[in-house]
Amino acid sequence: MLHGHQTWVFPNRPTILSAAAVGGPFEAKGPLAEDFDILHGDIWLGQDSYEKAERKMLEEACETAIKVSGFDRLRLKPIKEEVHNKIKESNRDYNVHVTSDKKLFMQLQQIENQVNGPQEKPLTDIQKKVMKINKDIQG
Repeated sequence: MLHGHQTWVFPNRPTILSAAAVGGPFEAKGPLAEDFDILHGDIWLGQDSYEKAERKMLEEACETAIKVSGFDRLRLKPIKEEVHNKIKESNRDYNVHVTSDKKLFMQLQQIENQVNGPQEKPLTDIQKKVMKINKDIQG
């Protein structure tokens, strides 16, 4: 349940089912190297910024933790429905879509950057992309 504007209180205590650690070359040379699930030789991971490399490492850690835990993707449906209902309840004037699809999420981030940045593309192009994503989310 949402308390205030940013705080969520859950009826059941969260439980950590799995964990994973991803590191770079410094971690690989350190005393805890054996405790990492994935170690990279390139601190940038082929990315053009440290933030993107850090994001990639976080995604790898999450994906590895999910694989290790034997997470059942079918369990996502009721979670997505619950999240959707709670967000919709507090934002009745908006269309709410919840997705765990990484590709759609990345596309939405790109559109957000285009809207907030300099207008290199006409708004009609951006609107077409949003409509396609909307269609993809709805299935």
